[in-house]
Amino acid sequence: MTKEEFLRAFIVEPQHLNQYVKYGIIDQTETISEAMIDDISLALSMEKARFPLETIKKFIEMSHHQNQHIEELNQILRRQRCILLEEIHEIQKNIDMIDYKIYSLKNKENV
Repeated sequence: MTKEEFLRAFIVEPQHLNQYVKYGIIDQTETISEAMIDDISLALSMEKARFPLETIKKFIEMSHHQNQHIEELNQILRRQRCILLEEIHEIQKNIDMIDYKIYSLKNKENV
């Protein structure tokens, strides 16, 4: 599949591919192989989960030799999971504060 066909079929922005090439996540090429599609898909998913590009590169490289790196791959995923959970907790604290302010204002209206 050509690069242009891939971009149209999978609705990927060209800057994503260029960024992945720049960071060495994928190779510069005009044809996209099945293996490269898998790597790009994984990179996009990891990027949505807020993994740094350096970590994405490392993870994809190690995943090509998965049997040798299972524990390291698990550690990378678990570390990011903890980071995301911490972010969720911080966001929840902010929501709780806003809810309290709404409650306080509502009670002041009723006085």
